[in-house]
Amino acid sequence: MLIDENEKQNLKKRFPDIELCYEQINHNKVFKYDYCLIIPQGKKCFLWFTYLNDKNVCLLIEKGRNNEISYISIETCQYLPELSLGTILYGSLIHYNKNKFFCCEDIIYYKGYNIYDHNFKRKLTTLQIIFEQELNQNVYTKNEVVVTLPIISNNKETIMEEIKYLPYQVYHIQYRFNRNNHVINTLYNNNNSKSPRLIFAVKPKVKSDIYELYCYSNSRNEFYDIAFISDYKTSVYMNNIFRNIKENQNLDYLEESDDDEDFQNINEDKYVDMNKVANIICEYNYRFKKWVPIKMTKDRKIATRRDIHQALIQKS
Repeated sequence: MLIDENEKQNLKKRFPDIELCYEQINHNKVFKYDYCLIIPQGKKCFLWFTYLNDKNVCLLIEKGRNNEISYISIETCQYLPELSLGTILYGSLIHYNKNKFFCCEDIIYYKGYNIYDHNFKRKLTTLQIIFEQELNQNVYTKNEVVVTLPIISNNKETIMEEIKYLPYQVYHIQYRFNRNNHVINTLYNNNNSKSPRLIFAVKPKVKSDIYELYCYSNSRNEFYDIAFISDYKTSVYMNNIFRNIKENQNLDYLEESDDDEDFQNINEDKYVDMNKVANIICEYNYRFKKWVPIKMTKDRKIATRRDIHQALIQKS
């Protein structure tokens, strides 16, 4: 469903005049807060559940200079019709794994009522109703937008620990209060959250997705740990380095039968180059406490046990 120019002008006139009052500070010392929120990096926008030509619609609204609407689009989203009585959410639009996510950090209107000045505790109660009863977060097509809440905690230490595992960049740590609608944002330095990367010598094992990591110690390469193959993409990448698996290059091979040579070779390691050693940059995964292969490198200098210790100590 497209919006013509006349409809856009009409919607701009109908959209309430909203002035957000958020305080931004450069230091991280905020006292007596009730909630911490992790706000992702993304385009700031509104999600407006309303009507257009007698149809319920979910509109993405972006504002530019002078607080004027610069962009309007209709988004596909699963929700109850009652929200279209006039519900406006504010947040960030981010993209992950080819899906669109709207991360809601505030609610301005709920079913026609202006609740912007409500304290955050009351707003959380309203948001709980919306997300538990009135919004469906399942995705049925790739064009749908998934509406989510940010990670919320009453403990900053918990928030800082969660950041280590997030697949997206963080923009703000936001502080909210039970007694009022005061909002304080502190900028977050994503460089502090990056997982350390080191080079290991990597050798394959016969069993799929099992690779040994070697570091330099006592004037020789010593076994350190087993690599963590975190997803299908990493598995395929490592197979391309160490294994001769035709299906990795061409899915049509899945339909073909093994040739005579493959059929006659019953060795378990027939697809694996057991003599190959590759230097690979690996990134530390804090959740699983393992190193994940990222990419092969021509750099011949691999990490020492001291390098590994220092990298992990700096992040603890």
